Amino acid sequence: MDEIPRIRERIDEIDQRLVLLLKDRYENARLLGRIKRARSLESRDPEREKVILRKVQGTTVRLGLEPKVTLPIFKEIFNFSVQAQQTPSHNHAIGLEGKKILVAGGTGGMGRFMANFASVHGASVKIIGRTVPRTRKIAKELEVEAGSISDATESDIVIVAVPMESVVETSIDIAKFMRKGALLTDLSSVKTGIADRISAKIPDGPEYVSLHPLFGPGVDHTTGQNIAAIPFRTGPQWKSFSRALRKAGARVHLMPGAYHDRVMGQVQVLHHFALLTLGASLRKWDGKLMTSSIVGTLERIEGLLNNWDTTIGIQRLNPFSQVVRREFAKACGQLAKMQQSDLSNIESVLQSNVQKWSRKL
Repeated sequence: MDEIPRIRERIDEIDQRLVLLLKDRYENARLLGRIKRARSLESRDPEREKVILRKVQGTTVRLGLEPKVTLPIFKEIFNFSVQAQQTPSHNHAIGLEGKKILVAGGTGGMGRFMANFASVHGASVKIIGRTVPRTRKIAKELEVEAGSISDATESDIVIVAVPMESVVETSIDIAKFMRKGALLTDLSSVKTGIADRISAKIPDGPEYVSLHPLFGPGVDHTTGQNIAAIPFRTGPQWKSFSRALRKAGARVHLMPGAYHDRVMGQVQVLHHFALLTLGASLRKWDGKLMTSSIVGTLERIEGLLNNWDTTIGIQRLNPFSQVVRREFAKACGQLAKMQQSDLSNIESVLQSNVQKWSRKL
């Protein structure tokens, strides 16, 4: 490829990344603005802006760039973020205005994410945690209310974001309090033996849809994110909630539970298992001379460690785990032998797979 088209293509990629980063900053500013309004704080903080500009100037000089160019850009970004903070959620109406939402497990990562998502889009949110003191502490930080299981009686939507080993029991207990037509949903990463059990044991009155956000709590917004949805009993509340997710940019995919687990066996169980195996195999490496690619890999392994119970729960509970791990071990054995016939076959499989994946991106 000629250098000019190649460089232009690279610049186009960078431009798209910049826009995505602006989107991340905008959504964080919206969330910050909601909390500031609840605490009667000014949306603009001149002292913080000065601190940021000093840091930016230092980085700019260190990288050999011109501060006269970069600093005005950041001043415009400040204006952009202040505008986001000052924009009330009702100007971004997407279907949660007036909804009462209860998040069980709202003190955990995904629980906090869902509580923030609901509250920034106009819902009245309460959270439940393992202990009353921690629930009150996190509720105060998020500027939502600390709740209890009895609040399910008046809730339009209940989101169960507890660890997988507690999902069934918590969902069944909380569904007993829910009124007819309210929506119960859980965020379990495995559906077989969990979602089907919940569906069979909860009362007939509430709607029930089992969700699996295919992202971690570290994301800044739902734009472009995939969410698997296993519908059992749907109605107006699910229609409203799914519409809100889609208007917020999420891709909501409806599917049976068995299909979900089979696909997750490949893209989640196998992926995690490969990372765990790689991490364990690097025991003799001293951490020096890092390549750019292994930095990203190490961050993913650290992410698995930070969510260890979920990581192991997925390996243990997904019904397709043993099959995909055996396939992985077989592929490793073929590569370890480094026989030309095996390598040629693996290369052919990789070429075919890459072409298939590229069409999905």
